[in-house]
Amino acid sequence: MFLIACSEPGPELPHWLEGEWHTGNEAGFSGEIWQTENDTLLNGQGLVLIGNTEHVMEEISIYTSKGSIYYGARVADQNEGETILFKASYIESGHLVFENPGHDFPTRIVYKLAAPDTLEVNISGRDAEDTRTISMYRYE
Repeated sequence: MFLIACSEPGPELPHWLEGEWHTGNEAGFSGEIWQTENDTLLNGQGLVLIGNTEHVMEEISIYTSKGSIYYGARVADQNEGETILFKASYIESGHLVFENPGHDFPTRIVYKLAAPDTLEVNISGRDAEDTRTISMYRYE
């Protein structure tokens, strides 16, 4: 008789993030684009429109590893170009909370699907005045 060890499946990637999201801000576009790379990785980009040119502000990713979900953000001119990791502390369909209390700012990032085509991203730090919520809308 053979015994096969199976590891518990980890949390699922938030495929509901896939696609392009825009703020709808007429003063200047910003948003995110997410795409699935494989069963354990979503890759994304944080974008901003300067003049008539779209710029990548940050490279972002969400991935599963050892039964947990992580969010990574890399901004070229910050943190010596290193990726900063945040671990998911809350996972529910349409709602994710990532935290890294040791990082200067942000320390907490929340993604919440407020409606099928409305995404709220809350970014906060150690002080209450550092908190801001950005509403983004699915771009078709």
